[in-house]
Amino acid sequence: MAIIRTTVSGAGTTLFLAGFVSVLGQIVLLRELNVFFQGVELIYPVALGGWMLFAAIGTLFGKSWPSENRIAVFFTLFAIFLLSGIVFIRGVGLFPDHIAGFSILPFKQIATFIGPLLPIGIISGMMFSEITSMHLEMRGSPEGAYGMEAAGGIAGGLLAAFGIKYGLWTSSFAFSNLFLALLCTLLSLAAALLHFQKKTGRYGRFITIALALLTLVFLYKVSSLDTRLTAWSYPGLFFSGDFPSGRIVATYRGGNISVFENDNPIFTTKDTEGARFAHLAALQHPEPRRILVIGGGWDGSVRELLLHNPARIDVMLPAEDPYIRFRLPADIRKSLANPAVHLSRTDPRKFLKYKGFAWDIIIVDIAAPLSCQMNRFYTREFFASLAARLYRGGIVVVRLSSIESLKTTRDLAGVAAIYQALASVFPERLILPGTTTLIASSFAPLPHSHEVLTERLRERGIKSPSLSPSYIQKLFESEDFARIKNQLQSTGPPENSDIRPACYVYSVQSWAADLLPQAILSLMPNLTTIQKNSFWIGLISGIVLLLLFMGSRLRPDWQRIALAGGSGFLGMTSWSILILCYQVKEGLLYQQLPLLLAAFMLGLSLGTPLFRDLTSQMAGRKNHSRFWSATLLSGFMLLNAMVIGIAKGDLGSLPLLAILAAAAGFLTGGLFSCAGAYGTVRDKMRTSLYTACLVGGSLGALCAGLFLIPIFGLAANSMALIIVATLMFLLV
Repeated sequence: MAIIRTTVSGAGTTLFLAGFVSVLGQIVLLRELNVFFQGVELIYPVALGGWMLFAAIGTLFGKSWPSENRIAVFFTLFAIFLLSGIVFIRGVGLFPDHIAGFSILPFKQIATFIGPLLPIGIISGMMFSEITSMHLEMRGSPEGAYGMEAAGGIAGGLLAAFGIKYGLWTSSFAFSNLFLALLCTLLSLAAALLHFQKKTGRYGRFITIALALLTLVFLYKVSSLDTRLTAWSYPGLFFSGDFPSGRIVATYRGGNISVFENDNPIFTTKDTEGARFAHLAALQHPEPRRILVIGGGWDGSVRELLLHNPARIDVMLPAEDPYIRFRLPADIRKSLANPAVHLSRTDPRKFLKYKGFAWDIIIVDIAAPLSCQMNRFYTREFFASLAARLYRGGIVVVRLSSIESLKTTRDLAGVAAIYQALASVFPERLILPGTTTLIASSFAPLPHSHEVLTERLRERGIKSPSLSPSYIQKLFESEDFARIKNQLQSTGPPENSDIRPACYVYSVQSWAADLLPQAILSLMPNLTTIQKNSFWIGLISGIVLLLLFMGSRLRPDWQRIALAGGSGFLGMTSWSILILCYQVKEGLLYQQLPLLLAAFMLGLSLGTPLFRDLTSQMAGRKNHSRFWSATLLSGFMLLNAMVIGIAKGDLGSLPLLAILAAAAGFLTGGLFSCAGAYGTVRDKMRTSLYTACLVGGSLGALCAGLFLIPIFGLAANSMALIIVATLMFLLV
């Protein structure tokens, strides 16, 4: 056995550093993957699940006799693979088939997912395993090691969360995720230098110092480096920044400005459809005096709306508007400076809660709802809030993709879900399918003939190259005008809502279509069929879990492993639902994900040592361990009952959800500690319990992101977790 000269406090410091760089590195890669996958928030639990699975594999390769040099090598490799992972993700844009994160080549998405996470996940698992062995040799406990690592994760999460809002500015206008990555790299290399031995670690120290100096150079040039890496995917880049809602990128090529948010195209100045859509929207109302535009403005739509002589136009612009507006064409800048135009950068869902006047027309012209960040403006709940702010006879107009461009049933189902959400709020609806699809909704009758719109266009004296009376007549007399409404009504998907976002169904189906061969896809049931048979799926799953838990009682070791794995499953699945609830309500998950993860880690760091002490004081008193396990399972049931209320209600503030995330971590850590309190537990078994908790958490996150949340929604999954927690009473 090697002689370890590190004290207990030294081992604890190493655990803290390991947790710090691990969580900070996770956040960095999660944000990069989120941008690559077009801002689809499901990638957060899926990527965390993959990380935990790879970390669990890494613990299997960890040595039971720790080595200071080996720990130092792990810290060094962690730093190397973190930076290379970012370069790998952004470098996918160099391939010519890269189209906004979705590749026509099979397996590129899975390669982009596994490539950065696999090596760094395995390294973090091996590193924690060896540091834990060091901690145990100094008469520490696995639960204590678990808590110290979680405490380091709290610090890393707080740095990532508050850095994007309060400081760490790397240029004159934007905070960079790359800056966090370089900072994490530097801290990891510093931790490595602390552990290389004087004699046997000479070469390692030399390499680490060289890497640290190179990292300092990168930090000095981080702004230009970040721009170069981002420009791989965006030729003509002139602006890039990480904002609370995500990464905003703007390009300028051939006189045309294009803006992307999380790889989603928001608008382009050469797009004439925005101007045409604005006219068609304004013509729906006989006298549009007050207009609210949500998402438009940069594409010239406000310029066209001013031709209808409104008294006031309220425009909801993104927060990064000042950095891009100065590059817009002069006529668009002039329209935004018109005295009748009032600009606001508040989140639209928050803006609508303010007391104020009503509008005649509310125009929703936001990017395609591929992520919940955008989808939250196309749900039944959002449309209901719009309806409450309409003046008598007011109209809500929504812009969607052209029906003709929807090539698959999957694409059409997404539009149909939005149409069903509108139908659940407004009795009157009108669909004008053109190069973009316009859906007007109101409580008052809508014009269903081209003569009405043509006459209004003539009365207002508008002559625009983007819209003519003949074009309006063509829209109403086309075959699609009569067919599309019936097609959307007969598609049959559930309405798009906050508790069941349709965008997640679309995302999972898109991933499956890219990854699985067509022959396998043809054999799989569609999601509508799965949703209709959700009762039987739940019943069969419950029976399988019942048999699994009953079988685990045959041996104490199996019982402990099942309880530890169940704690990870319940904790990570509950946390996944919580973060997506926050995204639906607030839309700032890109910024606040680290804070919610830090809250979960805070709960872990408190619950794990607390219940370790409680159960160690009751050694040999099995009934007391059962009592605490049953209490914690009841806590999971109460937690998910509260989540159901949040998902269905109007609550969802960051402090509340952070408290619940901390509660989920506390319950997870406590149940993990209780799993080690059933009889005499060897150190090897305790390590197995940690691996089981990682695997359980990984399965929970992967199942939540890939299957449970997209198909059954947020509230239904919380109800399912209540049932799982009830069945787990068999393990106590």
